[in-house]
Order: sequence, then C-alpha cells, then structure tokens
Amino acid sequence: MAVEVVLNNDRIWTRQQVEFYHNHNDAFPDFSDEVYHDSIKRLNDGERCKRANGKYNQYYDIVVNGNVVGGIYILLSSETTGEMDIGIYDEYAGHRYAPEAISDLFIKTQLTTIEAKVEDSNPLKQRIEKMLSELGFNYETVYDEDNIPLLRWVKHLDK
Repeated sequence: MAVEVVLNNDRIWTRQQVEFYHNHNDAFPDFSDEVYHDSIKRLNDGERCKRANGKYNQYYDIVVNGNVVGGIYILLSSETTGEMDIGIYDEYAGHRYAPEAISDLFIKTQLTTIEAKVEDSNPLKQRIEKMLSELGFNYETVYDEDNIPLLRWVKHLDK
C-alpha cells in the first residue's frame, strides 16, 4: 500500500467532501451549519470553490493506488508554520492511511513546524492523539497572533 500526499491547491470542493465535513462536525467544528449551507448553495449555483489558495492555506490530496482517500488542509500562520487538519473519507477509514500520509507530508512540505488541534468533541480523540505522539508530535503551548497561549500538538521538522 503506497500512501502519498500530493499538493493540490487547485482541488475544487465536491458535494461529497462538503457532506463528509458536515457529517463529521464533531471533528471539524469550524465547518459549521452556516458554512455547510453556504457551501451547498455555492455548489448548487455552479461555483467552483478551491479548497486552498496556496498563500494562506494549502491542501494536499491523500492518494492510495491512484484513489483520493482523504485530504490534509494546512492553515498557514507563517511561512514556516501551519496547523494541520486531516480527514480520511468514511469508505477508506480504518486502514491507517492517516499516519502514512502525515509521514509523507513531513518529507514534502516546506514547513518546519506543523501543529495539530484535536477537538474534545472528536470521537477519535484518543486514537488521533496516540497517532500524533507516535509520529513525534509533542503537546505544547503555542501562542496565537494576539499572544494568547493555546495547547496544540506540535512537530518540529528538521529542514
């Protein structure tokens, strides 16, 4: 099984992806009902909305044997640091694609620090935090742009 991540800032939202994030709102709370309804309206109106712009965020497809099985979204806080969200689509869950995809991301990204936040409401919280720990992430205090302390899983890459 060859799992790889492919930078694809041109990826267009599909109805299936919108439904996935909406159905897993406990893991992706920023994808609120308002965002969901707005996204569906835009799709119905024929808009082609990109997942990322490359300047403030990045989007990587997770590919296994030519099939896109999920994605990694990175919100950039600087040129060297970004916060990662990862989603494996339901029909591909349970195959340990996430840790392999994150390991490939470490190789392919230009970032030197990757942060991750695991929502308390996420039903997979314990499994995800165990995976992050196994991948070398540490639970640390980081500071946002207003110097407010936040607890995040952090991985410093040797670049």
